[in-house]
Amino acid sequence: MERSDHRKNPTGIVFFLIFIALAAGILAGGYFAFRNYEQTYRVGAEHQLSAIAELKVNQLVEYRKERLGDATILFKNPAISNLARRLFGKTNDIDAQHQLHIWLSKYTIDYQYDRVFVLDSRGVVRMTVPVTPEPIATTMLKRASEVLRSSEVTIQDFYRDEHDQKIYLALLVPIIDDIDRSRPLGVLVLRIDPTLYLYPFIQTWPMPSRSSETLIVRREGNDALFLNELRFQKNTALNLRTSLSNERVAAVRAVLGEKGIIEGVDYRGVRVIADVRPVPGSPWFLVARMDRSEVYEPARAQLWLLIILVGALIAAVGAGVGFVWRHERNRFYREQFKSAEALRESESRFRSLFENMAEGVALHEMIYDDKGIPVDYRIVDVNGAFEKHTGIPVETARGALASELYGVGTPPYVVEYGEVVRSRKPFYFETYFSPMKKDFSISTISPKAGHFATILLDITERKHTEAETRRLYEVSERSRSALLNILEDQKQVEAALTISEVRYRRLFEAARDGILILDAETGIVVDVNQFMIELLGFSHEQFLGKRIWDLGFFKDIIANQAHF
Repeated sequence: MERSDHRKNPTGIVFFLIFIALAAGILAGGYFAFRNYEQTYRVGAEHQLSAIAELKVNQLVEYRKERLGDATILFKNPAISNLARRLFGKTNDIDAQHQLHIWLSKYTIDYQYDRVFVLDSRGVVRMTVPVTPEPIATTMLKRASEVLRSSEVTIQDFYRDEHDQKIYLALLVPIIDDIDRSRPLGVLVLRIDPTLYLYPFIQTWPMPSRSSETLIVRREGNDALFLNELRFQKNTALNLRTSLSNERVAAVRAVLGEKGIIEGVDYRGVRVIADVRPVPGSPWFLVARMDRSEVYEPARAQLWLLIILVGALIAAVGAGVGFVWRHERNRFYREQFKSAEALRESESRFRSLFENMAEGVALHEMIYDDKGIPVDYRIVDVNGAFEKHTGIPVETARGALASELYGVGTPPYVVEYGEVVRSRKPFYFETYFSPMKKDFSISTISPKAGHFATILLDITERKHTEAETRRLYEVSERSRSALLNILEDQKQVEAALTISEVRYRRLFEAARDGILILDAETGIVVDVNQFMIELLGFSHEQFLGKRIWDLGFFKDIIANQAHF
């Protein structure tokens, strides 16, 4: 019989799952450790960006205050107003020109202004410090006329001079007549070259960094306009602009009003972490940014160390689990070997039992049609008793279809056998196989899905015995009926005898003669009537069971008869 029980070793799967669980735990621990380490660097970088941004904003605010402070010294200054009135007079006042030049020269030397223009009320340049033929920018002329109307100190934001194509800022200070306070005499234009101080200050990062940068932007229409030269792109001041619709750009988000730490992209499209905030009192927005890759670079350096550590731990766990698994596998295989030996012995015993059973045993495989209806069954194996009972050789039966083996269209009991396989409930029946001219009892069980076994026993002799028994029983019943009739007649005779006996007993007891009834062969007294008892003076018990010659009275009579 072919083995169908294929045992599997679950130990390997269990140890594999244990290894996977431990490896997953180590990986999870390493991942969270790395994430924590990474977050630590992220927080440190954010604090750095925030500190630098706050420092830069405060310094820019202070810078603008200082520039306004410079203007305050000149605004409504009687000395400046007097000298300007004299300079703008009809006479060419050389002394006033000289003194005003000395005043304004101090601003170009000590206060970081690269040039000072003195304009009269008509916007005509009456003096420049230092003295050069360089014309004033058209932007300044327009703003000067506005300042003359407003009579207020104004800071001109970044602009490009059309004459030298350079970028400047400017401080415009109205010169108010000290006599007639409502009449402006002209405008002082203190021009600032941002490349001398402002740009270097903005671009300076207080610590070494390969990607960090500070920049300022302002809103111009629907764009964010970059105001300073950038670290990774040249010629950007007042040239580079980004549409406000591109909200991924950190500079755009700053212009749109976001504050604090954000994550986005810079003008290169590189992912950055930035601190964005407005510069109070100005149209500027400051962006202090650092490439995201640089922020996490120290963590990435630690990542390899962590990967090596995690890999070593996983390898150690794998080696440990492998060692234990190998030990368990060896033990399992030893047990399997013992089990296999026991199974072979058990199978041998089973085979011996199978082959030596008095009953014929056949193992079958059910065959179904496309609709799942049983249509035939194949004989997988039979024992020797099957051949003895059925007369079919074992070699012929094994592997044959029932429809072919029994020479019929539809195999016997195929529906019933199908029900046994389906319900797994045993089925017993007795049948007569006409090809073999024998009676069989058949027990059917289904040991596994799609298979069933039949146990056949030749009951032909038993059937004959049962038939003979039934015949004898019928004869016995007829004899019994006749006997009952005889017994009924006997009862009637006994009833008549009983009546006669009653009558005789009454006569026997009522007789006035002494009567003894003796056994003819032994002479033992069987019965005595009452008159005899009274006549001789013996009790009823003294008569019964005694021989007559043993009784006293009769003994004397018998002795006398012997004497004579």
